[in-house]
Amino acid sequence: MIQTIVDILNNSIIVALMTLPMFTSSKRGLWITLIFAPFVLLVKYILYSRGYLKVFPKFLDIGAIIMTVILLILEYKIDKKDRKIYEKYQDLIKYAGLLIIVIISLIAKNPITSQYRKENVPKSQWDNEQFKKDNVDATKIWVLLIILMGVLSQIPELIGNGKNQLYKLIFSILLPLTIFVIMREYNQKVLPTNYGEAVERSVSELTKNVKQVKETVQKGQVKESLKSDVVQLKKEI
Repeated sequence: MIQTIVDILNNSIIVALMTLPMFTSSKRGLWITLIFAPFVLLVKYILYSRGYLKVFPKFLDIGAIIMTVILLILEYKIDKKDRKIYEKYQDLIKYAGLLIIVIISLIAKNPITSQYRKENVPKSQWDNEQFKKDNVDATKIWVLLIILMGVLSQIPELIGNGKNQLYKLIFSILLPLTIFVIMREYNQKVLPTNYGEAVERSVSELTKNVKQVKETVQKGQVKESLKSDVVQLKKEI
């Protein structure tokens, strides 16, 4: 039950920011997100303080709140003549903000994927070099996927159906959500959760290979010794 709550809350702020303005007015959706965010952070802090979460707060949580505030400021500051342009590219602006958050996490050497994968990996393995490398690679893939999702979000505008809610639902929510789920499954199923075991297996395999090489060398030495003895016997005969 607790794990289900954690899974739901993990990306809830960024999901609210990306989707709510589509189902109501942009301004109202942003206000709902901003009011919703502190509640989510409070629940996550309680879970963190009781040991159900290992990492708090996460880059995406704080980044999403900052993005929401910036977008709300733009909502009130943009002139009427520029509003059409703003509304046309609002989704693209969100993905650009999300992209900046992800890139900052890479620069800070704390990739966003590591903050979520740490929940399933023992703390003793967080400094494992392979764990760090896997998360840098996974986060770089997210950079490409966010760019792809940003492009997808603009397809309704490019084909002249920017006001069509069905098109926006497909290209701004359903396709990005599908990409997100596929990537999440990749992280859970492909990447290891116990790097200690992975290292132990590598060491075990290396030790086994070394033993095999030693045995081969020893056998080779025995064979060479036998050959030498045969040659010596032939000479004596």
